[in-house]
Amino acid sequence: MIMRARPVLSRARFFTRPARRVAAVAVAAVLFAFSGGAPAMGSQHASPGDFLRLDDFNETYPPGKIPGKWKARYLLPYFGRGDRAHIHFVHDGPGQHFIHLETGKDNWLSLGMDVAFRAKDWPVLEWEWKVGKFPKGGDVRKADKDDQAGAICFIIGYGTFGYDSALCYLYENTGPKNKLLIHRKNKNTRFYFPRTREADGGQRWYKERRNIYQDYRKAFGKPPKKKGLIVLLIDSDSTETSAEVFYRNLYLRKR
Repeated sequence: MIMRARPVLSRARFFTRPARRVAAVAVAAVLFAFSGGAPAMGSQHASPGDFLRLDDFNETYPPGKIPGKWKARYLLPYFGRGDRAHIHFVHDGPGQHFIHLETGKDNWLSLGMDVAFRAKDWPVLEWEWKVGKFPKGGDVRKADKDDQAGAICFIIGYGTFGYDSALCYLYENTGPKNKLLIHRKNKNTRFYFPRTREADGGQRWYKERRNIYQDYRKAFGKPPKKKGLIVLLIDSDSTETSAEVFYRNLYLRKR
């Protein structure tokens, strides 16, 4: 998976394979980082009061430019292999826009909305996604194939260097669709597979609606007590291939 819960010394995801990740960070470092203390969700974002739209940008931004409260961090190609990860916010008209993420060989990217919220207050997460390209052979259940084209996560206990727990919805190549999966190495990261390439294919938009409060309780056996963040992810470094995903219409709802 793209991230990792907090180890003792260095907590960023790219230390899951220590020697390789340390070298990569020495070369490229993190270009953007999530804030350690994200602001509470203000009333100005909750119009008309029952929902919050996360992707509320109203113009097309140059590739790589991050609007509003979105923040990103990504790993550049390890010693120059492959293409740099790509971020593009595209606006095609009122309510008609999307976020385009793409990785080259040996890339991963996380893009988060730096607005904290309580899942009890905003339990429903809605979004649409479309996969343009799956990382060849990617499979979160295998250590050497742990890549995903699409993932959207609810992260608890976030900080500059990591997090306490994460509930992620994956668009995988293959796997147990709609079943809970505990990360093979990190019990504080849990997955659901709303979509898989073998069942749903790609190249078309799918709409998802999940109750993250209920899913978190089911996954961890207790409700989330802290505020969390929504993070979009894409990863293709383990398979050393490439991936492409699109997101749009991201909402938090009270019911």
